[in-house]
Amino acid sequence: MKRLPSTTLLCLAATFLLVRATTVNAEESQGKVKVVLTDHVTLIVTDKARNDQHFRLAENAKVLIDDREGKLADLKPGDQVAIIWRQRDNRKMASLITCKKEWVIGDGRLSP
Repeated sequence: MKRLPSTTLLCLAATFLLVRATTVNAEESQGKVKVVLTDHVTLIVTDKARNDQHFRLAENAKVLIDDREGKLADLKPGDQVAIIWRQRDNRKMASLITCKKEWVIGDGRLSP
């Protein structure tokens, strides 16, 4: 059995703690797009409990539509989205918005 050097173990432990610390404060929300305010970089989403949640896009935020990079303006009211966000300065700052506009059924594609 091979033994890992202690410095390698320390590096692995530090990496694990760093990754854990950066994701521990992130939360996820899901719902339907109600309003897209591109000039304010803001998205309003209605969740399952019919509550409106306001999200502002973080500076390096990504929008993925059908697994391809998109823009906030590509989202339309009624689109189903999942949002990864963090609370910052009393605002929900979105770092990732994902949307599926197409579903695969059998061999063909159907869109909503």
